[in-house]
Amino acid sequence: MILRKPYAFLIKYFKIIHIVMFVFFTYLVFALRKIYVFFADYVKSGNFTYIEKMNLDYVSPLMFIVTILILAMSISIYFLMRKKDKPLLFYRLTII
Repeated sequence: MILRKPYAFLIKYFKIIHIVMFVFFTYLVFALRKIYVFFADYVKSGNFTYIEKMNLDYVSPLMFIVTILILAMSISIYFLMRKKDKPLLFYRLTII
């Protein structure tokens, strides 16, 4: 069904697809906020203590997976909407 009629699938599950995208965006915002707080504290204090594997505390593989999923969903919806001559602004901004 998805391959034969993708636009019908999008219409049927429009809210669910966008709720999932919203949850992914929310996760990314909170994950990126931890990184922002780290750099803000570093700039404020000016000193740094080396901790082994500290990158795993701030950047997880899940962040990359979620980012790739958001991009894949946005690109596929973008091309589908472009084919049907529908508004594209949100999906263009998401991809950028």
